[in-house]
Amino acid sequence: VLGCSLSDTTNLELIKKYTNIQNVKRELKNVKERWNNTLNVVHVETPDPSFDYVINGWYLYQTLSSRIMAKAGFYQVSGAFGYRDQLQDAMNISIVNPSYTKEQIIRNAAHQFEQGDVLHWWHEKNHFGLRSKYKDDFLWLVYATAYYIEKTEDYSILQEQIPYVSGEELSNYENEKGIVFSYTEKTESLLEHCKKSLELSMSSLGEHNIPLMGGGDWNDGMNRVGIKGKGESVWLGLFLYGIIDSFKKVMQQYKKDFDCTKFTEFNEKLRESINNKAWDGEYYLRAFY
Repeated sequence: VLGCSLSDTTNLELIKKYTNIQNVKRELKNVKERWNNTLNVVHVETPDPSFDYVINGWYLYQTLSSRIMAKAGFYQVSGAFGYRDQLQDAMNISIVNPSYTKEQIIRNAAHQFEQGDVLHWWHEKNHFGLRSKYKDDFLWLVYATAYYIEKTEDYSILQEQIPYVSGEELSNYENEKGIVFSYTEKTESLLEHCKKSLELSMSSLGEHNIPLMGGGDWNDGMNRVGIKGKGESVWLGLFLYGIIDSFKKVMQQYKKDFDCTKFTEFNEKLRESINNKAWDGEYYLRAFY
């Protein structure tokens, strides 16, 4: 029997407990019951048994065990928090564990710089992370927040007081850089964090009035398209448009006197730009160099 704990004392207690086969059987039963209770929240029946199999438990199990608990997956095995990755994972489990979704949104907001950009990924224990020029990361905070509120109607999350991170800035010649970061004493509401994300994206437009791609836009493989500061992402424009729409709906319920004018006017211009300059009659173009 092997124990894996932070102290020899605890290891010995675990070894003593689990050399008793009845304790082993009891724990296995508890584990199975816990997973069954969690995974049975969603149940579908379709003509395709293989689809039913992956939807009824398997995908949710993978998200919880691999992505949430281990922070590891086929393409990400570092154990770090990925800004967009962990928000997406937390959104995926909002129906079965909304408290974790809320916790992850607040954790991510605390890894935003006061300028509005965020750490692309980070390690909690040694306060080391990657500052970058990705232009989609910080928008996922708003997307996840609006999604969480839509599912739970928990508007109180917008009042959560959350710090920022501070750390070395990128020079004009640096696309990304590993930095040591710290947390600010200053805190602001999650709502203010979300507004910073939107305002940064809304002010980062290219010559076609479409959002700049920077170091990437959810597709990390397109990191050279906008790295010189001119490339624009049509996908990011569509994403931003949808997020602003969701944010406005949240604010209309949360704060009746909130002025949405600048967001409405921005979206009207953005829609016009994308449809006039990126639609070729059959498809949307993906990006401009």
